[in-house]
Amino acid sequence: MAAIPLSELTGRSRDHLVPCWNGALVHRDVLAPLTELRECARQVGIDLSVASGFRDFDRQLLIWQQKVTGLRPVYSVGGDLLDRQDITDAELLGAILRWSALPGTSRHHWGTDFDVYDAAAVRSD
Repeated sequence: MAAIPLSELTGRSRDHLVPCWNGALVHRDVLAPLTELRECARQVGIDLSVASGFRDFDRQLLIWQQKVTGLRPVYSVGGDLLDRQDITDAELLGAILRWSALPGTSRHHWGTDFDVYDAAAVRSD
């Protein structure tokens, strides 16, 4: 098995990616199984869609910085919104890491992790 380039692991390369049906980028090796999963879901009335596939290092860094500076919300382990004034820097770090990977360590960089949803459940037509 060939070694995976560090640039691919850390979100600094897109060489391993292909677009899926809605344009989200995923790893070339997961496109066929993901498409098969989508077809299985369709057979039971679910319109599987990818909300977030590949996320590069810079995008992950932006998310991280926005959480640190308060431009994005930060949540507790139970999903409650945290008031940044009520927690220490160490607690803030832990809370961010619970829901967001440190830039360079996100599995979204690989294109093998993605957030999915049922597009049929959110249509208003």
